[in-house]
Amino acid sequence: WQDADAACLCRRCCRGRDGGAWCPGRAKDTWQDHRGRRVRAWWPGCLQFCRSDAGDAARDQPPPAVDPGAAAAAVALNPIIVSSKINQEVLKTHFKIGDEVKKNDILFTLDSKDVLRNIKRITEEIKYEEETLNFLNQKLRLRISKLNNAKKLRTQNIITQDSLDSVEIALIQNRQEIVQRSYNIKKLRISLEENEENLSFTKVLSPVSGNIIDIQSQVGAITSKGKVLASILENGLYEIETDLRSDLASRVKIGSSVDVYNNNKKFKGKIRGIVNSENIRTGTRKIRITLSDSLPKNLSASGTRFSLDIAVGNSSKRLLIPKDALTPEGEKQVVYLFENGIAKKILVRT
Repeated sequence: WQDADAACLCRRCCRGRDGGAWCPGRAKDTWQDHRGRRVRAWWPGCLQFCRSDAGDAARDQPPPAVDPGAAAAAVALNPIIVSSKINQEVLKTHFKIGDEVKKNDILFTLDSKDVLRNIKRITEEIKYEEETLNFLNQKLRLRISKLNNAKKLRTQNIITQDSLDSVEIALIQNRQEIVQRSYNIKKLRISLEENEENLSFTKVLSPVSGNIIDIQSQVGAITSKGKVLASILENGLYEIETDLRSDLASRVKIGSSVDVYNNNKKFKGKIRGIVNSENIRTGTRKIRITLSDSLPKNLSASGTRFSLDIAVGNSSKRLLIPKDALTPEGEKQVVYLFENGIAKKILVRT
């Protein structure tokens, strides 16, 4: 940024409103300002009005910016891994590398014959166990009645104690079989749920919307549980990365706003993190920037180049006004600010 007293460093300037000059040019050479200072500027365009003969241009002055036009690139965060959850053969691959997919699109179809057979077998086993359990419950009622009769006969000394004990043992065995059959049914139902879930796994779905960057399985391959089938870059799962001189990076505030440019398009972002390690060769540190909105598809590719305006240190807004707007009041100067149709007298601080 140039202060209000410095001449514009840019080579090409066009006349702006209110006597200001707005520069769309790209200065690449070493220049001298009116104070004789040599400055190298790599700017895609000035970010404020430059000084002109007509006075200072009125505008909000943004915070100082570091290395306007600094090179930056889009970097993808960790891709989403799609893996097989069952051991089966791949019957069909529905997409190729580079294709765009939506959430819940079918990526792969796996063989389901074995799973369907298991479901049918388990279903029949459950029916058998349930019917057996029903017979055991009927037998239990009869054995209870028989035990009651045996107890009466024993009180009359018609049967021996051994005979009574045999009836009681048979009843206990009956109850034990009921418990076993009930357990078998529960275990089979769990197995049925597992196979029904495995049946759904024969359709491998995309967990997110994004771009397929890798496919590691082909038709006819036998997959195993946990094997990676594909990798997907989720839409919007990008950050902007740039290298900044360490002395400047130490003054950048986490969470501060960043303007991101690509040709004539501008995006808003925030500083997410600063790598706490310096590249000894370049004397820079990496800065990661998250975007407020997703990039358009033509820019959402890893390596896409951007330029940045990054604020450094604490900043506050100042309003530059034309000199003609100043009204002397004794040794001070005031300006009238209109807000909601009401003029307010504001003391000018210089």
